[in-house]
Formats: sequence, C-alpha cells, structure tokens
Amino acid sequence: MVLNYPVFDNINNDLHNNNKEHSITKIDLYKQNWGKLHWLIYTGSITEDRGAINHTNILNITNQVGVYFVGKCSEKLANKMLKIAEESRENLIIEGVGYYVSRETIDSRYKENNWLAGLALFPQTPHYYRKELTKIFEYMKNGIPILCSNFPAWKELIDETGCGIIVDPSNLIEIKEAIEWLIEHPKDRKEMGYRGRKAIEDKYNWSIEEKKLFALYEKIFTE
Repeated sequence: MVLNYPVFDNINNDLHNNNKEHSITKIDLYKQNWGKLHWLIYTGSITEDRGAINHTNILNITNQVGVYFVGKCSEKLANKMLKIAEESRENLIIEGVGYYVSRETIDSRYKENNWLAGLALFPQTPHYYRKELTKIFEYMKNGIPILCSNFPAWKELIDETGCGIIVDPSNLIEIKEAIEWLIEHPKDRKEMGYRGRKAIEDKYNWSIEEKKLFALYEKIFTE
C-alpha cells in the first residue's frame, strides 16, 4: 500500500520560534473582527459528511472562536451553515462557495494565520471511520494542532504523535472543553504543532512512501 502522505519541505520548519500574530492578508478583508478571535481552520471539500455542520455548530457553543472554511461548498449548504451559525454568523468564513479552491490557495492559507487548530470533526460514516485522512497530515505538516473525531485510525495517530485532541464529534461539551483547553494552553498547543510537524519529517511523508512505488515499478520492469 502506497499512502498519500504530503511532500515534506523545510518551509516554516522552525515552528518552536513561530510567534507570529494574525497576519494581514487577503483573508482579513472578509471580517473586521479577525484579530479578536481564535480561528479554527477546515480545508478541502465542504460537505455534511465531512463535518460541515459539526464545525459550524462550534460557533453556538463558544464566542471565543471563528471557523474558517476554505474549499468548494455548494451555495445551498453555505446558506444552511449561515443559518445554523445564527447570531455568530460574523464569525464564519466560507471561501469557495460555488467554486473550486486551488491547491495553491489552500497551501497559502495554512501559512497565513496562527490557527488555533485544524478541524476534522466528521460524523461517523463507514467511509471515513477506518481510513486515514490526508487533511490531518496537511495540518501536521504546517504545524497546526488537530481537533478531530475519535475514529480508530485517527485516535491511533493522535495518540502516537501527540499532535492534537480527539473528541466525540457528536458531543458538544467535549468539543467546547477541547477548544477552551487549546485557548488556555498556548505553549502546549505550540508543542502539539511542533510534534505533528516532526512526525511528518520523520515518518509520514512522500519521500518514504515513494520508495514503495519505485520498488513496484522495478519489480514490474524486471519480470
């Protein structure tokens, strides 16, 4: 099995000393209160089975955070998410309503803010319950702590690397407590990001996986 782990590079490798504040970038144009909140990020296709509703509901359990989505989202779902957010809709950003967001844009967003955590609070479905999620490895590569569902494969990864927090995606109390812990423990949060980045450097990267693919090619060519 050749796994789709990210290509490792040395960009932003010194995560321990990364004390950047909220950057002034394109994403700041969306909201005037950008710097007043702790922001959570979700990247990739935005659908209900990928946790869009769970992620939006965060805004109804705490007024300390904003949720930033970057990825293609249908207009119908975006309107539903805004309705769920209610009075907190100003703390919800969806970049990609009705259009495809490029890989380059997503990669740049990772680096444009000191994110509180990367989200993967997927509801339980047979497809995601037992598979590793590429998105989680992207968060790790960029030194972003992870807040994700307590699925077996995801729990195993978080337990092994110490790069995030797992919760029951249907338990709003657990989610709120996890978010509050991340806010109240900035040093530990930074350590989580560092450990995730180190795990990508040491193990979960394409330079290791590609050797399996080359070995398969070599076997085919010599038979």
